[in-house]
Amino acid sequence: ISCSPIYHYIIMKKSAVLIVILVVNGIMSNVFSQTKTSLKNLLNNVVEDAVNSVTNKITTLTPEDIAGTWKYSAPACEFESGEVLKDAGGKLIAAEVESQLTDIYSKAGITASTFGYSFADSTFTNQYKKINLKGVYSLNGTDKQIDMTYQVAGLIRLGESSAKIEKNGDKLVLLFDAQKLVKILSTLSAKTSSTTLKTVNSILSSYKNVLIGYELTRQ
Repeated sequence: ISCSPIYHYIIMKKSAVLIVILVVNGIMSNVFSQTKTSLKNLLNNVVEDAVNSVTNKITTLTPEDIAGTWKYSAPACEFESGEVLKDAGGKLIAAEVESQLTDIYSKAGITASTFGYSFADSTFTNQYKKINLKGVYSLNGTDKQIDMTYQVAGLIRLGESSAKIEKNGDKLVLLFDAQKLVKILSTLSAKTSSTTLKTVNSILSSYKNVLIGYELTRQ
């Protein structure tokens, strides 16, 4: 059976349209695939940049990371309790504690010019006013904990203190058990206001796992 020219024309036109549709579908599929990959890569890069920004690309601290001289710049406070962190007023409470600590530190003689630490290898020097207290330290870089032992003439132990240690750029934060540090500060200077200490203690006693300390700046 012979087909008319019109029939052949219709068949050829449909075939051409089908080919165009298949080509377009192939191109769009490739475009969507590339777009999906690009978006995925973009999201991964954004997340990676955010994480690196928070950790400053340091996952484990080493003695080399903290080597040098660090001066006091501000008080620091951290609530480890999950319930406090979830509380909308948690940041306000931390800000209030830090505000009180600023007054306490000032009265205890802890300022940028009078207080700081110097770390070298496994030794450290803690500057307080005109006194340089020396000792040795051990650093658990993975758990971000530093144990400092104060010594006289490298032999006699004066005391030990453990702190959580965090580094971000030129900032170093040392965080101690709140109650222990408040007691230490109260003995550092007779000028420390007992009323202020009582206020801070009343805030801190409401929570468990509260750490307070210092933010230090690299010199």
